[in-house]
Amino acid sequence: MRIERDVETRTRDGVILRSDIYRPDAAGGPFPAILVRTPYGKGGNENDPYLGFEQIVEAGYVIVGQDVRGRF
Repeated sequence: MRIERDVETRTRDGVILRSDIYRPDAAGGPFPAILVRTPYGKGGNENDPYLGFEQIVEAGYVIVGQDVRGRF
């Protein structure tokens, strides 16, 4: 799994939202993507088998975890 951390996305009004992008290590693509927007931490939950990003990426998906406005 390849991870890009704190990738910036600028909105139309100038606010910067940061995302962590989790990609399969496998060559090829394109891969289906899932966008998760949350005020509670964009990194997923390694201890929860239902919310762990690693299992989803191993199944061939790209996950984009994004902090929403008002985070901190």
